[in-house]
Amino acid sequence: MITKKLLSCLIFLAISSLILPSLCLAESGQGLGPFTFEGDLRSLPLADLRAQSQVEALRPGSPLPAPITSAPSAAPMDYLIQFNLPIANISIPILSFPGMPGGNPPDTNGAVGPNHFIQNINVSFEIWDKTGTILAGPTAFTTLFASPPATGTPCDSGFLSDPIVLYDAQADRFIMTILAFPGFDAPPALPRTPTPPFYECIAVSKTSDPVNGGWHKYALLADNALLNDFPKLSVWPDAYYMSANMFVRTDGFSNVRVWAIDKSTLLSGAG
Repeated sequence: MITKKLLSCLIFLAISSLILPSLCLAESGQGLGPFTFEGDLRSLPLADLRAQSQVEALRPGSPLPAPITSAPSAAPMDYLIQFNLPIANISIPILSFPGMPGGNPPDTNGAVGPNHFIQNINVSFEIWDKTGTILAGPTAFTTLFASPPATGTPCDSGFLSDPIVLYDAQADRFIMTILAFPGFDAPPALPRTPTPPFYECIAVSKTSDPVNGGWHKYALLADNALLNDFPKLSVWPDAYYMSANMFVRTDGFSNVRVWAIDKSTLLSGAG
């Protein structure tokens, strides 16, 4: 039985010949879809986002695109290249106050917790509340490590450098580290070189209060011959990970070393 719709379609085909046959096929249940891509999208060529951004920017009502200063290239797009200026400036600080002066070089760094801010410079630290009021310090690292019970290492009275402070949000504790060694070769030996052994002094706040909650102190023997220069520290759920550039006293750079320091041991004050 021929329906009115199908009859209309046949009449339309007779008039328009083969111009739009697909419309009638769709009426009779023989559509042209779906078309399914079942491959991996990563196998498709990457789009040139520079060209695409120019097309998008030229749509009605859009501002003219910023000029591209680099020459077009047939090479794959480098997504790290910035072609446009940022649209807004960074917001102004909520609070600003003077930090610790001094140090040459100062090696300044700091860490913010829920209620405290700690700043380090060579070779001291200071603690503020979140309004900028000084709560403790400045305190020399040697003063902290020599306070009873002392560590009996260069952390108590040696030459210290390259301090770091971090806030461990998961444990709600602060951790501070600084390298230490007994001193330098005495003149007339030139150039003056650090004398071994070389340590990394580590202090972890016993509680969330770094001012009067106490600190666990550790003296990590980094090496008996190589200087653990420029140490860097990171916080991870299972450990504190530290790296340092190891230097031979007279021959220069030796290698890079990495330590994984058990986090539960440091937080609990265990040996």
